[in-house]
Order: sequence, then C-alpha cells, then structure tokens
Amino acid sequence: RQLMEVFDKEVDFVMRRLGLCCGSRWQFTPPTLYCANTTNACTIARDAKYMSFTSPNNTTINYCIKCWREISGPSVRLGPDDGNKDVPKGVFGEKTNNDIKYEPLVPCEQCGRRFHEICVLWNKCMNRPFVCRHCRRGAKDPSVM
Repeated sequence: RQLMEVFDKEVDFVMRRLGLCCGSRWQFTPPTLYCANTTNACTIARDAKYMSFTSPNNTTINYCIKCWREISGPSVRLGPDDGNKDVPKGVFGEKTNNDIKYEPLVPCEQCGRRFHEICVLWNKCMNRPFVCRHCRRGAKDPSVM
C-alpha cells in the first residue's frame, strides 16, 4: 500500500520528464442506460444485468431484467424507428452495465507521442492536426495546435 502511494505521487513527475502528459489512466463510469419498456421508465443500474439488441438501423434496444421477464410471448415489438417489427427474444443478448471507457489518447502529428485528450485540451472535432507543446516550440505555423 505504501509503495502504491509513493508511485502515485511520483509517476506524474516522471511521465512529464519523459515528454508525456501524465501517468494517470483516466476513465469514465458506465453511462446510465434506460429500459425500452415505455410503461415503467426504468434505468439500468451500474453492474446490473440487462438484455440488449442492436437493430439493423443501429438502434440499441435495452431491457432491464425485471421488464424482460414481464414480456410475454416469443418476440419483442420494436419501436417506430425500426418499423414496429417483431423480433424473436433469442436475438437479444445478456449484458452487464459495466462498460468502462478510457480517456482517448491523441498522437502528436510530428513526434508520435500520445497524450490524453483532456490533458492537452484537444478534441477530434477541432478539425486540425494535434501537435504537442514540445514540437510546437519549433513550429512557425500559428494554425498548428
């Protein structure tokens, strides 16, 4: 435990000396999922099991286990976006709401080092190449980030 505390305290300093942004592994908690049952308006809790299906038009349909058990018959009716079609229950798969997403890394266009997008305040929607601060020191083009 003490070794971990020392490591956590020193890793950012070491990583920055190596020209990287930090020594952290930034992650996001699983998103809130909503049950497709329109009468109950359930949410699917973190680490809870649920049934899921992705329709041909890439709409994801999720049912909490409680509502899934209440569906009678061998099929499930999809919504108007999917033509109100009936699909067999067998195409749904059981999943767990524990999908952890990690902060994306963006590579420098010049040196190839990778940085967390949040650490360098960059997003792919910016429509320009990312150049790190180390490479930017020599860049003369002001449009280069």
